[in-house]
Amino acid sequence: ETFGNDVSDLSRTRIGAGTASSIQVPRGCVATLFALPNFNGRSTTFNDTDNNLSNTGVGEDTASSLRVSCR
Repeated sequence: ETFGNDVSDLSRTRIGAGTASSIQVPRGCVATLFALPNFNGRSTTFNDTDNNLSNTGVGEDTASSLRVSCR
């Protein structure tokens, strides 16, 4: 699923909350994943060279909200 805007609760999307294990971020953008809905809890920011959630503060299969910022 592709997101161009912030998503305060991933459970309302096709991908769902607590299911993502990787992320792809286009060049020039950053995405911050949060462990809890409404941009709360642990967070990790990704850019175009990051993609594996397993060794991050958010962790694999726990992301519940997302912030997106592109230049």
